[in-house]
Amino acid sequence: MSSEVLHIAKIEKFIPGFIELVREEFPNTNQFFYTYGDLGLYPYQLSDDSLHVQDHRNSIFRSARRYIPLISRMHKADKIVLHSLLDRNLVVILSLFPWLLRKCYWMIWGGDLYYHKYGQCDKSYIWIEKFRAFVIKRLGYLVSGADGDVALCRDWYQAQGVQIRCFNYPSNIVNSEDFVPKNESLITVQVGNSGDPLNRHSEVFLKIKKQKELSDCKVFCPLSYGNKEYIKSVEREAIELFGYERFVILKDFVPLDEYKSMLNNVDIAIFAPERQQAFGNIINLLGIGKTVFISEKSTLFSMLLSMGITVYSFESDEIKVQSDSIAAQNREQVAKYFSRDALVRSLNWLQR
Repeated sequence: MSSEVLHIAKIEKFIPGFIELVREEFPNTNQFFYTYGDLGLYPYQLSDDSLHVQDHRNSIFRSARRYIPLISRMHKADKIVLHSLLDRNLVVILSLFPWLLRKCYWMIWGGDLYYHKYGQCDKSYIWIEKFRAFVIKRLGYLVSGADGDVALCRDWYQAQGVQIRCFNYPSNIVNSEDFVPKNESLITVQVGNSGDPLNRHSEVFLKIKKQKELSDCKVFCPLSYGNKEYIKSVEREAIELFGYERFVILKDFVPLDEYKSMLNNVDIAIFAPERQQAFGNIINLLGIGKTVFISEKSTLFSMLLSMGITVYSFESDEIKVQSDSIAAQNREQVAKYFSRDALVRSLNWLQR
């Protein structure tokens, strides 16, 4: 049997789909999935190629029974795929075994990388950042499709690893068949993708309110996760500005197919975070011809433009619906870069 590729991941909404895709597309490779967190929230089929630890919140000392087998497996593995470095215990363990780092592949998440900039600056932040800096600098490989994010890794952490350009997860696959022409004439504007304050909902709402062309628009806010108090304040402000009839809030998680159906009703989407965030949302919206505004400061802005995909600046551009010709061009470019085949090709490093 070939050498093992060990995946270590906290169970999140896009991890089950990734596991399913790897099982289907790389069946003759020795992939092993070590996951932790709430499996009931994001379930996947456990098998001989996987192990799930349901509760992963205790200290490293209380969790020794979980980590010791993982440490042994990490030493035996040919490749270690780190699906983010958000697990503090794992970061500490990696720093204790620095010889493992050269065979680690860090699949970079937005909130993961930007912990450096947006993490709460307290004693805990200071010590974990020291460990993260030690680990990230020595990682063998940095897996990301956004060159800007890798540049930040090198700037903030002096990362020396080789970049592998990859868009990582099936949530970033766009199916052209998902495009359904909209019948309703009323313009719908999506604001953000969650209850994260980095979405700057208040600032976006005020900009929408100033646009005469959007005076009768409907505002759609996905707020199924995030800061609860912040979500309440967003809801109050939106209702005050737009009224109950023109404000649609999504508070509950829905299946991916149902969510994509909701995106078909959107005309304009605004993502104001100044960092990489909501990549799956943005790509799926562009793939069905929607007009997307993002912050110029996000690494996604320059990345998408470099791929021939038209996105607009939240800071500089007037908020209006793009032409049909630009929408069609975007659908074509997104289909080229973000198909299932393209993702599988970009994941080919898993079997090399």
